[in-house]
Amino acid sequence: MYSMLVRLVLILISVLLGAVELARGDVAVSVLPFAAAAMLVWGHYRYGPVWLAFRKLRAGQAEKATHLLSQVRKPALLASQARAYYEWIKACLVLADGDLGTAESHLREALSHRLRTSNDRSTMEAQLADVMLRKGHRKEAEALIAQAKARKHKAEAARMLADVERSLEQAT
Repeated sequence: MYSMLVRLVLILISVLLGAVELARGDVAVSVLPFAAAAMLVWGHYRYGPVWLAFRKLRAGQAEKATHLLSQVRKPALLASQARAYYEWIKACLVLADGDLGTAESHLREALSHRLRTSNDRSTMEAQLADVMLRKGHRKEAEALIAQAKARKHKAEAARMLADVERSLEQAT
């Protein structure tokens, strides 16, 4: 949830507070800031700045989202849900550049992880269906649309699905 800089500053402050309390001889109180620093380090590897990047991407700030994702050194260490959104953001970024193959692999990886809502899964399946249609894999696109439509989703996802369905009809 925090950027790398904010996280590092918070870790440094926590360690310094813990060291001050330890130097004063209050071991019991020094445990709290050290534990906070440990949790911040753990949170960096489990969640990273993925949610910040997601918000930036949704706000149309792709460069900032790219920068934030570049801070994730080992995506495999991310928690399942954070990894799903990391891969989804990566897919959206490469889709903007027209790289369908890489977008497909990121979307498939994202769909293999846990997502917050069925709406998000439906939206991702609609995006993957669009990619597959653009790559010429009509049958798979149709199957993905059927899966996405069967899930509970919001109006935005329904619009995406309708757009992909129109593209399917035009490709006939």
